[in-house]
Amino acid sequence: MKIKYITFFLFSILFLFTDCNNKKTEKKVVNNKRLKEALIEANKHSVKSEKQNIMDYVRQHKLEMKKTGSGLMYMIYHHGNDTKIKVNDTITMNYEVQLLSGKTCYSSELSGVRKCIVGKAYIEKGLDEGILLLNFGAKAKFILPSHLAFGLAGDLDKIPPKSTLIYDVEIIGINSKSIN
Repeated sequence: MKIKYITFFLFSILFLFTDCNNKKTEKKVVNNKRLKEALIEANKHSVKSEKQNIMDYVRQHKLEMKKTGSGLMYMIYHHGNDTKIKVNDTITMNYEVQLLSGKTCYSSELSGVRKCIVGKAYIEKGLDEGILLLNFGAKAKFILPSHLAFGLAGDLDKIPPKSTLIYDVEIIGINSKSIN
């Protein structure tokens, strides 16, 4: 199905650049308008398709997720203690990052725990948003649509372009405090 839409999109762009009109100014305006419309339609389809894939994943795995206004989906399955995570806290977490296909891209088991400063744009926007919902010791699952993860480019390593990410996290430290 994706190949069909990618082919349509590429064919539309090719058509826009092969117009035989000799009026260059008019042609440029018309082609820019057509290109913009084609890109908007392709983006709408891509967003709709990603939303459907996420909902299919949630149903298939029987997850009871909540959703934020940004599109982040989350499920806190262990709430931890009363120490709330705040912006500028340095946190330490165990984690696993998967694609919707189930393929594991990164994990603390493979790479060690992950440390970050909350709210400083050092991590994916959706992960940053999700961490602020947690307390010390919490365990949660986050589903980050591509616009809250690595977007159009992916991470140029293990995460492909426009990928939805599934994060499973456990907060094991806030600031320098950690659980032993």
